[in-house]
Amino acid sequence: MRKRIALILALLLMTAVPVIGNAQAEETTPTVRVLLSTDGASTVEIHVKGTYAVGDTSFTDGTLTATIQNGTITVSHSEKGTLAASTNPVRVVRTEAENEDAYLTFPDLQHKSKPTMYLGDLVFYGEDGTLRVVNDVGIREYMYGVVSGEIGNSAHREVLKVEAICAKCFALATAAERTKKEFDVYDTTTSQLYYGYLPEDTEVIAAVDEVWENTLLCNGQIVKTHYTAANGGQAITPQIHWGGSTIPAYYYGYDPFDLAGSSKNITITVDGADPSKLSDQLYAYFLSLAESALGESVEKIETIVALSGWYDPENPNGTSRYPADLAPQKQNFVTMNVQTKSGRFVQATATFTLSDLKSKGGISASGTISFIVRTGAQTWVIAFGEYKGNRVGLSHRGAAAMAKQGYSYVDILKFYFRGADLYDAHGNVIPSTATFDFPYTGPDPDPTPTPEPSATAEVTATPEPSDTPEPTATAEVTATPEPSDTPEPTATAEVTATPEVTESPEPTASPEPTASPEPDPNAGDVDGINGITTADAQLVMQYWLGVTKLSDDQLRRADVNRDGVVDGLDAALILRMMRT
Repeated sequence: MRKRIALILALLLMTAVPVIGNAQAEETTPTVRVLLSTDGASTVEIHVKGTYAVGDTSFTDGTLTATIQNGTITVSHSEKGTLAASTNPVRVVRTEAENEDAYLTFPDLQHKSKPTMYLGDLVFYGEDGTLRVVNDVGIREYMYGVVSGEIGNSAHREVLKVEAICAKCFALATAAERTKKEFDVYDTTTSQLYYGYLPEDTEVIAAVDEVWENTLLCNGQIVKTHYTAANGGQAITPQIHWGGSTIPAYYYGYDPFDLAGSSKNITITVDGADPSKLSDQLYAYFLSLAESALGESVEKIETIVALSGWYDPENPNGTSRYPADLAPQKQNFVTMNVQTKSGRFVQATATFTLSDLKSKGGISASGTISFIVRTGAQTWVIAFGEYKGNRVGLSHRGAAAMAKQGYSYVDILKFYFRGADLYDAHGNVIPSTATFDFPYTGPDPDPTPTPEPSATAEVTATPEPSDTPEPTATAEVTATPEPSDTPEPTATAEVTATPEVTESPEPTASPEPTASPEPDPNAGDVDGINGITTADAQLVMQYWLGVTKLSDDQLRRADVNRDGVVDGLDAALILRMMRT
């Protein structure tokens, strides 16, 4: 494979410029043919710096005028007169020179405010009575113009290098697709912004000079490196945006770097193990969703075990082009373990929209896309992000955030183009040591709701012949065994009990299962609400099973028989106290 890569790169560096007319120029680097914006002009005036040639005639400095009339292209020089008059394309060839020694200047549609300098050759074509001007320029010089046009001279050096690689690979991959066309790329955002040559952009020039021979390849092919200004927190692939076949080079998914790159983006972390960390308004909104789902009042949210959404409610599983988690998510759901005001511990699942969550959850966000992404075993991020452009491939905003955090240009490319590798001119991979711990791929949280006995449960128990009376329950419990010493019943478990506490013959060594000689006047009223009720027996059972905690005062009230232990017998005694 390495030999094949080296051959591909060598061929790229040996591309020759084709012969037009009687002139020929050899380049040691590939060239890119850029269609310049002339707004449909039939005449253009070009200022010359340095020595050029049209056919066999060379000239230095001066002014060129190119016109088309009745299908004939005429090119004349201010001193040499007419240089060419032909129905075929006419090429103005730049002779070998340093960049600032020879260039052509004329105002085009992209730079109406000032003239634009172009290196390389100019080729004039005629089409429907208008001139089409193509700049045939070496790849390195083309990279200068794109990096200046797309992100400018003031960007971070690593971002400049990233953009240089993207400019090169996009142009070369596009050129390979357009071998029978007159040009490869436009100088507008239809392809890439191309600003010609700006010698004052010294940072751009230095960055390009450092990396221009490096190439991003996937499976031995040059990656057509799409990029965007900002993706709103979620990068997508060319296939998702435009359709067509899958390109394995691209990363699809959560982009926290893009989100971090703008104060307009909003992210909210949800800790499912501790929902109380949510803002009061957002917590209240989730609480209301649980109440709507259950049809009863909810005291608190114990845990959040699932939080997600999907792009298409009619196709929750999604497709390769429309993944389920594609932003913006149009439908979302949350699954919560909750405690109702009646004391039940149950699980509730509710659906909602992120726009509704934003309006009712007190979230001030102007984002154009929104989504939920899982970032840990029981943590999620709710994101509201703003995007600019097509969201495909590299994000300029994300790249800038990564560079500020210390990532190199190789790391940045590796993040956005996961299936590709960066090669130098000799076919060696330039490695990245960066690792990214998202999207989360670990185990799901246990969705089992907090167990509870039925609200109408009564317990029949038989004290065991031991120092501490243990109830022998005749209740039927449907349980989901857990890998622990105490199996936990599910939220739908029912506890059936007879009205009376039936006791076995009293063992000799066992004390009477009766209350203390000096009972607490509040014994049995564990929750301190409405006297002694089945809710008090429930709390005792839940404590005994290890699924809830009691305060010191509640423990004192729950220990009805005053034996120093709160257990199932106390629950049975509480039920008997209700009937006396």
